[in-house]
Amino acid sequence: MSSNLNTVLAECEQQAKNLVKEIDKYRAAGILSDQTAKSLETLCIALHDIHQKIKPFEAVFIRRIVVILGSALLVNFILLVTILILLFSR
Repeated sequence: MSSNLNTVLAECEQQAKNLVKEIDKYRAAGILSDQTAKSLETLCIALHDIHQKIKPFEAVFIRRIVVILGSALLVNFILLVTILILLFSR
């Protein structure tokens, strides 16, 4: 009976060691998860700041495009009117 008890105790000890190893793995995974979450949070904040800094440049770029296209339209209209005047004056 004592050999049975010793075998059961040895198995229990081995299972306890395995359980401690698994708990350590879960603890390490939890720490890693927390660090990943913090890193992602920092990244989101940085991306938001960059987006806010880029917005004014986008507005300037769009204004420039509108001015350039408006100028081109005006030049084309003036050329059209000039060509029509020259054609009808003959």
